[in-house]
Amino acid sequence: MDGSCKHCLKWMWVACFYFEFMLVSAEFQRFQHPVKADGSLSFLVIGDWGRKGAYNQSQVALQMGKVGENLGIDFVISTGDNFYEKGLATPYDPHFKHSFTNIYSANSLQKQWYSVLGNHDYRGDVQA
Repeated sequence: MDGSCKHCLKWMWVACFYFEFMLVSAEFQRFQHPVKADGSLSFLVIGDWGRKGAYNQSQVALQMGKVGENLGIDFVISTGDNFYEKGLATPYDPHFKHSFTNIYSANSLQKQWYSVLGNHDYRGDVQA
């Protein structure tokens, strides 16, 4: 390996270290959610759900509503792939209504949803 290659390799390592440092040192957004009188929180977690009610989504949502009622949930965490196949196109995309509003309609699910985006969501407009 000649001197110029060693120099380039050195700077590649520096760049990689800097990039990793930036990723590791970034802070996650923190959410404050009030706890119940006994200090507890109850919540549901769901992912890979945005299928316009198909692939058992409606049946799972029905059961979530029942469990949410029994547990008195405080919020729902959604772990991504919220809108198959290509996310949402606009803030007014009817896919939101068909995959979310009309599906997770139980009173017990009308709580705060904390969501992250999955690869399918990123295929659309992530701001939508």
